[in-house]
Amino acid sequence: MIREILINRKALLAIAFTSSVLNSPLPAFPRHESKTDNSAIETIANNSRETAEVRAYTLLKLAQEYIDFLDRDAADARYKSASERIESFNRADFERLLMPWAKDLASEQRNASNVGYLVTNFHTELGKEKNSQLAKEAINLSLAQLQDSRNDFAKWNLYFIAFCLFQQINDLDGANKCNDAIDVMLKSCESKSSIDEDSARAASSVLDAMAYGWLPIENFAFGKRGYTEEKFKESEKLRLQAVAILDQLGKSNHYRIEAHKDIVLWYVTLGKTEAAETQKQIFFELVGRKDDNLLYPMIQACGHLQYRWHPGGPIAIGCGMG
Repeated sequence: MIREILINRKALLAIAFTSSVLNSPLPAFPRHESKTDNSAIETIANNSRETAEVRAYTLLKLAQEYIDFLDRDAADARYKSASERIESFNRADFERLLMPWAKDLASEQRNASNVGYLVTNFHTELGKEKNSQLAKEAINLSLAQLQDSRNDFAKWNLYFIAFCLFQQINDLDGANKCNDAIDVMLKSCESKSSIDEDSARAASSVLDAMAYGWLPIENFAFGKRGYTEEKFKESEKLRLQAVAILDQLGKSNHYRIEAHKDIVLWYVTLGKTEAAETQKQIFFELVGRKDDNLLYPMIQACGHLQYRWHPGGPIAIGCGMG
């Protein structure tokens, strides 16, 4: 059964914090001359007008379509067409697109009932096998695009997404290759005496996704759904590791400050008042002011959602413009 042969994700992710191997090359995934009779995969992989990161992203989206649905023709047509007109992404685009996706996949991998959809959505064993094979081809080609990528944030979030998708099709070899690459990246970031913002941001975002997988709670909007003390401890360990990496950046760095603010609100949501107070004092030191209002910003301009607010305070909604 799928549940029985799924990777023990807890054990696999733990590898990412014990290996001492540094500076290893990325694992070799088949490049886009790999044999495939799927024109959509080939069209996306060979689209030289797009960056390697955009090609990788589109291939992974297609792979998830194969995993989620039986209608391969519809998925092929949609993504083949999209790849011909998609525009290159900037950093903000990748953050907006990749972070929620990585967190959702990580959370799904912790939910056995969600993992079960691999069988229920495939009406026949033949359909399941064909979709899984196409998903594997798309994931492999996605990662092949990233061999020479210099966009660390996109690359490592895409590697983590690929890791989760490999798990969904029970490809242990592919998942292990992704895990090993992420392992090297995290250890490298932790061992450096100084780190650039892009590398720190990439590592912390992957760790945040892992943490979310254990406990899908971020702020007051979520409440304490699914909370257990074991999940809290595992999630906390990963969140603190992410913050520690960002703490290597300058005191005024936006991402470093934001990380401390986020973990304060996370602790407050979970009722961990002592831990929240400790992190709040660090946050105040970074911003140079002791003001709780800094933790709970005012609602932003019309049309922009604001997902943080003081308990009992106003909640922003879109005005319907557009």
